[in-house]
Amino acid sequence: MFEFFATSQLVKNTAGVETAIGKPAIYGSTSLSPDKNYMMIETIRKPFSYLVTANGFPSTITITDLTGKTIKIIAELPSSEGTPSGYDNTQNVPRGFDWRDDEPATLVWSKPLDSGLIKKDVPFHDAVYALSAPFTSTEKELFKTQTRYRGVQWGDANLALIMEGLRSKQTNKVSRYNPTTGEVEELYSRNQTDAYGNPGSPVTTKNKYGQQVIKTVDNGTKLLMNNT
Repeated sequence: MFEFFATSQLVKNTAGVETAIGKPAIYGSTSLSPDKNYMMIETIRKPFSYLVTANGFPSTITITDLTGKTIKIIAELPSSEGTPSGYDNTQNVPRGFDWRDDEPATLVWSKPLDSGLIKKDVPFHDAVYALSAPFTSTEKELFKTQTRYRGVQWGDANLALIMEGLRSKQTNKVSRYNPTTGEVEELYSRNQTDAYGNPGSPVTTKNKYGQQVIKTVDNGTKLLMNNT
């Protein structure tokens, strides 16, 4: 029953004319690359679980072209049934797949370095990787985080902000990252409950791909923060 109702067909609508993209499947998510030449598609596959919801079913992360042709299978993810319990624990699999906003078609994701167990005594708990079009090479490690990786806010070739933290300790940490040199510098750490100490979020602007990226001023030496 789930398979029947959840299966759908991706289509491209051009002036009212619909063209099928790929084949019918159970789509968990779809995302266009910034240059709009590729798609990242998550498809849900069997066996379905009675213990977790649909977003925890086994899935496949695939890069396709705009016709639905498979370019590269990025990951085959298992059911989340085996996720270790406890705050900040995670499955020992890749996660957090997203496009890099300041490049035409670069996919970014993270992997745990602690087998998914936050209490494991290791210098870094997550590593973040990237793979660029045409997706024929192997992924490149960008940086590592000392706590759980939460995401990146991209600016340009010289600036991005890395977000990491621990839910168990209610901590947030933001670091400046230079994608060109690989340099990482901590900007601030704070407790999530400290509302008065929250500097806010960076002001953004649209780049040539139509993506929201960090806005800088004074020849790229400063950024603006909005905490309203």
